Amino acid sequence: MAIVKMKKISVVALKEDGDRILDTLERLGAVEIDRCEEKGVTHEAVSDADVESRLRQTEKAASEIKKYIRGKPENKPEKNSVQLAEDILSALAHRQKLIDEINRIKLSVSALEPYRELDVPIGTRKSAHVRFKTGFIPGDIDKEELVKISPLAHFEIITKARGRTYIWTAFMGNINDKLLSLGFMEEKAAVNVLTSEWINEQGQKIASLEEKLKMLDRKLEEYGKRISELSVIPLLREKERIDAENKIGRTARTVIITGYVPAADSERVKKELTGAYVEISEPGDDAPVMFKNNAFAAPVEDITGTYSMPSADDIDPNPIMAVFYYLFFGMMFSDAGYGLLMIIACGYMGFIKKNKMQKMMRMFFFCGISTTFWGLMYGSFFGNAVTSVAETFFGKSIALKPLWIDPTGEPLTLLIFSIALGFIQIIVGLSIKFYMQARRGRYFEAVFDTGSWIIALLGICITAVGVVAPMVQKVGMAVMIIGFVMLILTQGRDKKNIFAKLFGGIISLYDITSYISDILSYSRLMALGLATGVIAQVINILGSLGGKSVVGVLMFAAVFVIGHAMNFAINMLGAYVHTNRLQYVEFYSKFYEGGGRKFIPFGAYYRDL
Repeated sequence: MAIVKMKKISVVALKEDGDRILDTLERLGAVEIDRCEEKGVTHEAVSDADVESRLRQTEKAASEIKKYIRGKPENKPEKNSVQLAEDILSALAHRQKLIDEINRIKLSVSALEPYRELDVPIGTRKSAHVRFKTGFIPGDIDKEELVKISPLAHFEIITKARGRTYIWTAFMGNINDKLLSLGFMEEKAAVNVLTSEWINEQGQKIASLEEKLKMLDRKLEEYGKRISELSVIPLLREKERIDAENKIGRTARTVIITGYVPAADSERVKKELTGAYVEISEPGDDAPVMFKNNAFAAPVEDITGTYSMPSADDIDPNPIMAVFYYLFFGMMFSDAGYGLLMIIACGYMGFIKKNKMQKMMRMFFFCGISTTFWGLMYGSFFGNAVTSVAETFFGKSIALKPLWIDPTGEPLTLLIFSIALGFIQIIVGLSIKFYMQARRGRYFEAVFDTGSWIIALLGICITAVGVVAPMVQKVGMAVMIIGFVMLILTQGRDKKNIFAKLFGGIISLYDITSYISDILSYSRLMALGLATGVIAQVINILGSLGGKSVVGVLMFAAVFVIGHAMNFAINMLGAYVHTNRLQYVEFYSKFYEGGGRKFIPFGAYYRDL
């Protein structure tokens, strides 16, 4: 359970053997290829823009076609995923054009619908002696008011709708100004047939387009059955191959490949690379990092990776962090019913069904075990579901007694316990820092910079415990003072004179506020655990309001399922976020440097084909 030791690998081969060597490295999947920086070499400049474009197309097609899947998709290996992606995107673009055209026609029909009863074409603007206008005036206006505009004009009110009066007028002369004074808006549509005929024609067009849309949707449903063919792995492999080609150093007759390989795989890789000169050496400080942990610690590796990969000189924090992670998650989620659901669902997804999230599901499986444990400790199984069901529907008093403590009855005890666990984790973090400093030969820093704080904090803890035991309290005070004196005498050592050194040491004691703040942060273990249980109990109380009746049973079932589902989702997310926070902010900040990068071997996608 540690960081895997890496080796530097250099491979020199004849130019004609370059592709074969790359094929072997890809198949082995054990070497991360680095850019060759040897003197006198050149590099190819192969663009991966085309691959990127095809990759984006395939990903977009796979995402868009999901909404057209009906039933279970066919499980077929990919044939030509790029062509299928192009066909899907083309069909989707055509579909959008049809929708846009249908909407455009419907909008036009809606605009001209009030003129349906007009018995002359809207597009008729004038005759030999008379001009015509069609449009609307805002509001409700009578024909008598319109007649007053001009004695040489004839007005017809077509309809009144949408808060407007739609009119048609035939006139001689110029009445534009008078119409505008009424707010008249002319209809400019160039329709040269009767409006009713035009609307009917547009209705037929819409029906035809909608039929085409249905046919296209059926075609997209057929594409949806083939979603398994839209694999991006071949494209990722092609992109990875181009990247590797660009990193290789080239001379007139040879190719030079450099990179990193796990020490345990170095000899195996060397034997496989026949016909090439292979040199294995010690890596520099920029070597990538890979974890190797057991089944208990491995699931939390991504939690550490999300924060930062360790440097080659760091220790692997996952085995220690895993214990605290599972412990704290369980304390915050703390319901045996919720925990059992996690064990069943995540156990299946993490250990039985193959999927991309197996590692995370295994982590939540262990979190589920911890959640079940703490739920039993607190006496919570879907809150107080056992008691609620027994009392409401059977008239009996049955209680699931906690194996340790009832958080709602003894919150102070749980708060003290939570803070004590936080204190332990912070001491563990400082102890790891002490070990790392000593391992690097920085013994003075280990003893006086880190060891002093460990002693001081232990003294404070012993003093707090000694509230009920005066002799223990005196021992705690003595230990605390020793730690503080060590800090005062050493923390100002970089200053120039004795007074500055002493003042610097005294100022360093201010860091105690940071440690206390960190320790108090662990009160969230009590707060979130209490919230999960209390909300669950409230849900059960609400569900029980229907009483002992058929309606009451149905009401209880509905409230129980919906309420606990929401409580599960919200508090599981809260437990996940706050557990991560405790590791990132309170724990890792004490010792973890990070700054490394993850080991990504060439051929990582090849193994998934």
